[in-house]
Amino acid sequence: MAKTRTATTRRAEIAVLLGAAIREVRQDRHESQMQISERLGINQTVLSRWELGRNLPSLVEIELIDDALRLPPGGILIRAGLVELPDRNSAPTAAALAADPIISIEDKRALLHFYEQAFMAAAERNATKNGNGSRPAGGRDVRGRSRPASR
Repeated sequence: MAKTRTATTRRAEIAVLLGAAIREVRQDRHESQMQISERLGINQTVLSRWELGRNLPSLVEIELIDDALRLPPGGILIRAGLVELPDRNSAPTAAALAADPIISIEDKRALLHFYEQAFMAAAERNATKNGNGSRPAGGRDVRGRSRPASR
């Protein structure tokens, strides 16, 4: 019998993925936990527990983490692999980002992922409004389960 994932199990998985992403970005930028925790206005122990996957930050805290790590909105979720995005319909935007000499490669990737997420959200809203209930191909549903891309 297959074991069913519980909300508690999924929450723990998300905490570990998110924590690893926070630590990875912080270390890539050669910043200490103290520097980031001061920017967040929290105790260093709180940040340490997030990085170790022992605690899960709230959505508001995730937004603040993006700011503290100088990521675009949703950047840490993208980095953690918690948001999967399709590659379709992004060619003109990708070309424009690639041509920009000022934006870092990491930020270009994050911006492209954020753009694609916004595209998916708009497609979902339109599908719901039109009453067909269809969803864009790929990505994750609200429970964090992978949605297969239709071919």
